[in-house]
Amino acid sequence: MNGSSEAAPAVFVLSCRGGSQGELGVVRSLGRRGVRVVVVGEHESLSARSRYCAEAHQYRSLFDDSASGVAFLKELAAREPTPPVLFPTADPDLVFISRNRDALGSSFRLFVSSEEIVENLIDKGKFFDFANRFDLPTPKTSSLNAQSDVRAITEDYEFPVILKPLVPQNWGNPEIKKLVAGKKAVLVDNVQELAELHRAISELDDRLALQEYIPGRDDRLFSLHAYISQDGEVIGAFTGQKIRTCPAYAGIGCYVTSVDKPDLKKIGLDMLQRIGYRGLALAQFKQHAVTGEYCLLEINPRLSSWNALATACDVDLPYAAWCDCSGREMQRIEEQTEGLNYLFFEHDLSAMREYVREGDLSYREWLGSVIRANTFQYFARDDLRPFWHVLRRWLKRQFTKIF
Repeated sequence: MNGSSEAAPAVFVLSCRGGSQGELGVVRSLGRRGVRVVVVGEHESLSARSRYCAEAHQYRSLFDDSASGVAFLKELAAREPTPPVLFPTADPDLVFISRNRDALGSSFRLFVSSEEIVENLIDKGKFFDFANRFDLPTPKTSSLNAQSDVRAITEDYEFPVILKPLVPQNWGNPEIKKLVAGKKAVLVDNVQELAELHRAISELDDRLALQEYIPGRDDRLFSLHAYISQDGEVIGAFTGQKIRTCPAYAGIGCYVTSVDKPDLKKIGLDMLQRIGYRGLALAQFKQHAVTGEYCLLEINPRLSSWNALATACDVDLPYAAWCDCSGREMQRIEEQTEGLNYLFFEHDLSAMREYVREGDLSYREWLGSVIRANTFQYFARDDLRPFWHVLRRWLKRQFTKIF
């Protein structure tokens, strides 16, 4: 930090219903640095129980009604001695900030990328056209709607193929979650299965994508987290390898290890700078099991649910964003600690059963990996209240099931 005489701005961390599980990592990262953190959400957020949360506010229609949501946030910001940093943690609050940046910009410090970039990355239908424009190495993809002839379209594809939503939050619909077993994407083995699944899902969400399948198990999935300053400088980058996801084979990372991949960092950062990206980015890649090439699956203009692992590995990107917004100097983060393992136990326990059933994991291997975990979704020695709350809630559910 430099010797700025201006009061250090607070951070308003946004929390949407059913949204990011990564907000607790953001709150802890900034709170440990002495930054005042205010959690503002549509519900009673778990991160509001953290010792590092100075204030918590709820407003149930925060993102549903933009005008009233903006007014509520501006009223809170007016109480601060200096404009606070506004921090999105999931797609709904990210879109809310991006689309209301002019109204929010007078009261908050913002670090999200341009509206054009955010819109093209959030909407996967636009993303693949955007990726083609900049020659990004994405898998072959076609948009589908309720009227699409999947049999004709798949003539250019080899099975298996991937079926996924163009707007990811649409698959939060309970009926769709049941059809796809809660997965973010579905691997389909033949055209008959695809036609039936497409017909069923398109009645509920007709904005779908058909995508080429990149061969390889879940441990071929790599994520690049990065922060690029408003001046275009790369402040820090972190690469993690997903070992297991929940749901298995098509979900969020529930067991992830820190692996420094300089080649992937170069590829990913070159892509981000080519498109003129600014702010926090999460680029998801899959390494082809045969060729070893990295294929770009998506870019999210935010952090992942397991951003606590990057912070534990000395790549503190939430703090980098705060420094950039508040005019504090922060040296470029050159290295990351390797070999640390992140565990989201509740999700990993659920995913483990499917991996074991498919023959990709043994109980002994799973237990050994759990023992090696040292960064957790909820547990932190210096901040136990969120963990105890989750544990009590879990025990209550188990008691209810038994009795």
